[in-house]
Amino acid sequence: MYSRFACFGNCSLHALHDKSNGFYRRQLLLTTREQPADRKDDPFLIDKLRTERDGIFLWALEGLHRLIKNNYRFTISQRTADNLEAAMEQGNNILAFLKSEGYFEVKTGTKCKSTDFYKVYMRWCQDNLVLQTENPHDIIIVK
Repeated sequence: MYSRFACFGNCSLHALHDKSNGFYRRQLLLTTREQPADRKDDPFLIDKLRTERDGIFLWALEGLHRLIKNNYRFTISQRTADNLEAAMEQGNNILAFLKSEGYFEVKTGTKCKSTDFYKVYMRWCQDNLVLQTENPHDIIIVK
């Protein structure tokens, strides 16, 4: 079983050429708690962890046994699922546009030209400070 780990990232990952959901299906985006304002970083934490290495190994081994028992499928928390959905929306603002209100309405039996729908999308981009570049896959969000 092969895997890649990306740790301590400050932004979501983006696929350069994969336009399917396969790229996102392979990610578990975990978040950590905010650091308390009164917390002091321990410069000797690694030394303390070294004394606990046997316990840490047993903890990791226990996790591996749970993973094997679950057919190598991780249990996905709601927070992790929400993180992934947010990353997908950030990587493809069409999803945010389709969820928007007031720009278009879907009605059974009605039609719209793709050029007209694109104009509505461009208006949404302008209203939401999203810049569309020459390449329709390159979206820049200005905050």
